[in-house]
Amino acid sequence: MHEHDQWQACLERDWQNTVNCPECLADYEIVNKYNQICVDTIRASGGNNAKRFILIPSLVTSDEAPMHELFKMPADSASDKLMLAVHNYIWLWSHEEYPTFTDAMKTRITNIYSDLNTKFISKGVPVVIDETGADKWINLQERIDWMTFYAKLVSGYGIPIVQWDGGDEKGVSQYDRVNLKFYNPELIQTMFNNWQCN
Repeated sequence: MHEHDQWQACLERDWQNTVNCPECLADYEIVNKYNQICVDTIRASGGNNAKRFILIPSLVTSDEAPMHELFKMPADSASDKLMLAVHNYIWLWSHEEYPTFTDAMKTRITNIYSDLNTKFISKGVPVVIDETGADKWINLQERIDWMTFYAKLVSGYGIPIVQWDGGDEKGVSQYDRVNLKFYNPELIQTMFNNWQCN
């Protein structure tokens, strides 16, 4: 099995199937340990670090991986200061020549964030999408359709969005740092128009 396929098997919605990927299961334990070490180290360093907010990633920072029963938010000496950090790249592994934003993608996103709300947000753990984006080679209207749906959905849960920018001309970069302008200002405006703070 190709390494990518093995990881994807771990990130399917049916979390019981992860028993077929022992490496992934072991990695949950590693992530949990690292997260706890990081929180303890930050809190012990004094000053405002004793009470500042900390973003906590799950396995591969997936927005689906936190739903696995093996993922645990770390213990914290500060109250209500941990937030779950997730990424969402809906077309990340797409090899289609003309990828589209499909109803199946809408359903998948809807289910993911409903689950995150149930497990984390509704229990007082905020969720932050600290990376998302769509490659610039994908048709702009498809990206606008995606962001329209995505921003409306997550804003209903109070989840902020950070569009990732890798600083190059390819991929999901948003800003042309040479000419000092957005590559697709329509996409940025779509996010602003559809994400409403409640």
